Amino acid sequence: MSSLSLIVAASASTESPIGAGVIVAIIVIAWIFSGIVLMNIAKKTGTPNGWMGFVPILDMVLFCQCGGKPGWWFLLFFIPIVFPLLIWMGIAERCGRPAWWGVVIMFVPLVNFILMLMLAFGARPMTAPPVVPGVPRA
Repeated sequence: MSSLSLIVAASASTESPIGAGVIVAIIVIAWIFSGIVLMNIAKKTGTPNGWMGFVPILDMVLFCQCGGKPGWWFLLFFIPIVFPLLIWMGIAERCGRPAWWGVVIMFVPLVNFILMLMLAFGARPMTAPPVVPGVPRA
């Protein structure tokens, strides 16, 4: 679902223009937050094209690549919980953190924002070689 459709749905479902403005502001802040975090995780894991973190659909491809999975895995996001969990676990391991961080990011509200920031901006070195699309791993 694109950001624009979320904004239109949010605007149509509120009666007050102030309420719609607040919802739109929250959506824009969440989009910027996720783009910055994903771009920094891409830089930290050595994944090329970090700018894709700000583009719908392409951000899911980048998310998969940061987790060490092929980009086409974004199609598997239609199977809820399992594949995003596997990718968050892969990202945590590639950023030098334990895999259970991926579980916490998926299931613990508010703490997940802190852990995402720690993955993106933390000082731990990456533990896996960079993912290069189209080149098989050894």
